[in-house]
Order: sequence, then structure tokens, then C-alpha cells
Amino acid sequence: MTILEGSVQQNGVAVNFSSRGHNGVAIPVFAWGPHSEDFVGTYENTELSDKIRRLIR
Repeated sequence: MTILEGSVQQNGVAVNFSSRGHNGVAIPVFAWGPHSEDFVGTYENTELSDKIRRLIR
């Protein structure tokens, strides 16, 4: 999943999936900036959109 753009004021994030196949494979995640501590480690790739949604609510 790639974050294309986002707005805190509009409470939204535009994303796009980089492949057509999606599964629960574990992927390493690295982040920096506000709430980066919420995105460090290894996650199932389908879990990341839920994490992003929780943060922008």
C-alpha cells in the first residue's frame, strides 16, 4: 500500500495498492514523524490500513 496524499484538516488519506494480490504476509515497516512509533516492527500487510484509519479518527 502506498500513501498518495492526505489531509489532517479533511480527515482523509488517499492510498493505492502496489499489487493486485493481497495477503497476510508479514512485512517490515519503518516510519518517521508524528506517530512513527505506531508503525515500527513487522505487521501483516493487511493490518496497516486499519492502523492508519485509527490514527486519523
